[in-house]
Amino acid sequence: MTLFPARFLLNSWEGVYFDVNQAGMDQMMSDIAAMGGALFVMDDGWFGDKYPRKMMILLVGDWVVDKNKLPNGIEGLLKDAQKNECQVRHLDRAGNGQYNQ
Repeated sequence: MTLFPARFLLNSWEGVYFDVNQAGMDQMMSDIAAMGGALFVMDDGWFGDKYPRKMMILLVGDWVVDKNKLPNGIEGLLKDAQKNECQVRHLDRAGNGQYNQ
């Protein structure tokens, strides 16, 4: 019987809730890669240009990157993912998963 190493993901929500920032997400991706993780999921808290989502009582935002939190946008997350050799997933406006290659 051949055993394969367990592959797991890290979801940003459980780590930071709405306290998303570029450096913190890079660090989370570095950490998951160091532990052998396969996927980083960028969850809630990254969007909201005109309508920032900063509390649970607010409705889902406008799906536009909050540049105060992610000044380099989704493209910056993908660059950090490539640097850390991990995949990243985020949700688009329709709630569909978008992956980097």
